[in-house]
Amino acid sequence: MTRKVKPCVTVPYWKILQDREGEKPEEETQAIPQQETLLQVVGQAGGSRRGGAETQRRIEEQKPSKAEPKEEEKSGSLDVPYVAESDGPLVVKGFTGRGRPGPGWVRHSSSEGWWWHQRTGLFYSEDEQRFLIWEEQLQQYVEADPFFAPADESAEITFRAETSSAAGASLAAAVTRSVVIRDLVSAGQALRTPLPHLDRPAALFAVFRAVTEDGAAEFFAKSLHTKLLRSLSQYRGLWTEQRVREIFEASFNQLSVEFAARTGDQ
Repeated sequence: MTRKVKPCVTVPYWKILQDREGEKPEEETQAIPQQETLLQVVGQAGGSRRGGAETQRRIEEQKPSKAEPKEEEKSGSLDVPYVAESDGPLVVKGFTGRGRPGPGWVRHSSSEGWWWHQRTGLFYSEDEQRFLIWEEQLQQYVEADPFFAPADESAEITFRAETSSAAGASLAAAVTRSVVIRDLVSAGQALRTPLPHLDRPAALFAVFRAVTEDGAAEFFAKSLHTKLLRSLSQYRGLWTEQRVREIFEASFNQLSVEFAARTGDQ
């Protein structure tokens, strides 16, 4: 029985690896420059413990590192535009109301303490601590909820509304007027008062009755919707029942003052 004898290798293993790497095609060698560099580091460091630690250190130094924004960029103290690698959250968790609200916000060049988010078109005012959006048709800033998205259920919910008058002894001296707006969003577009933030369907029904023919019922019927649409356009967010009640009360109070001034009543 013949026993095989292992060959005696006198060439260091790193030299063999270098020679083999040199035999690879040129395009393959160019495709792995990082690997060649690491092999050279291994060869120079030798096989001692000290060389092994030095090898590890040099390999770590050659690893690509992710560039981090400067501290002043993170805090939002720079007046130059800053665009993050990705938008990330619109408003970072723990935002205190001062500085950059989140990634993707840049300082507004013409307003101190204002920030602008290009993707959403939102603005943020540090002094007012409110999010706003520029409304072109109204030519003004209006408050906006950055996280609100309106719901459209017009395909599932439909309704019809009609009005009719009734005659009777108790209503003989009364004057009645009614208002029916089946689609507030479309009415807002027609009156150049955009309401894209309202949940749909959104409608308005109102009945006004005056005991005398002084024109009050007609005045309120013709004027209420203009007040309401204007108020609804001033906030781009969720309109709770409380908010709606407040603008109805404010609109009626304004109309009462205007009608009194028109008729000379106190």
